[in-house]
Amino acid sequence: MKLVQMWSVGLSLACGMIVSSCSKEDIQTPQPEEKSVNANSSLRQINAVLSAAPSFPSTNGPVGWNVYPANWKRGENESLDMAALPTGTSTLTHQWGDTKFPWAKPLTANVFVPGNATILTATTQFSPNSPQGERSAVTTKIKYLKPGKKYAIIFNVSTTLGDLRPGAVSAAYSKGIEIAKYASGADFGFANSDYVDFAGKEGQWISKTIIFTAISQDVQFTFAPKLAGKGEYSWVNIYVDKTSIKELN
Repeated sequence: MKLVQMWSVGLSLACGMIVSSCSKEDIQTPQPEEKSVNANSSLRQINAVLSAAPSFPSTNGPVGWNVYPANWKRGENESLDMAALPTGTSTLTHQWGDTKFPWAKPLTANVFVPGNATILTATTQFSPNSPQGERSAVTTKIKYLKPGKKYAIIFNVSTTLGDLRPGAVSAAYSKGIEIAKYASGADFGFANSDYVDFAGKEGQWISKTIIFTAISQDVQFTFAPKLAGKGEYSWVNIYVDKTSIKELN
């Protein structure tokens, strides 16, 4: 009888050891496959870039003298004198958004330019040291274009009279605005720029469409007023939003 009991106890202990051993082997923490994770992460990043849609950086943003919305800046190929020829962000009613400097003729909203829009402003003046005048400019870059594809960009421009800078002879409406394109390191420059004439449309918004074929994944657009005439100081304004670019084919 004792022998049977000892055999039963021994058998139970043996089974318990077998079950315990099997359990430890079955429950193992899988090790991450680092190469696979990194490859998937890189693939997701590539797909994100490929699927990114181009957009025209909006001029909506904080207002102020020499203050710019996201992805805009002062143009570096024109005058860099920020005091004499400032650039910055304004509203439809006030230069630089400053209540002390109302536009002589406030700009009105329309179907393209909402009443609460903020707009970029650039300036030009006659200079005795530069008979052709001097000017400032603002610039931005459109990214994620598809080379070979054709695009249309729509922007709105205007000229109005602002607060006269001390020393300038007289405030005047700008004659027009020039838009230069730069892509793939090639400087198309203002010699081949698009031009909007303000004659007869002073103090009004003018919508302009430019159609171009992308030759690289990004293109830079620079806006500058036509050089001021003798004794003149002028302002131009630009408004665009993120929907201002369309792929045509």
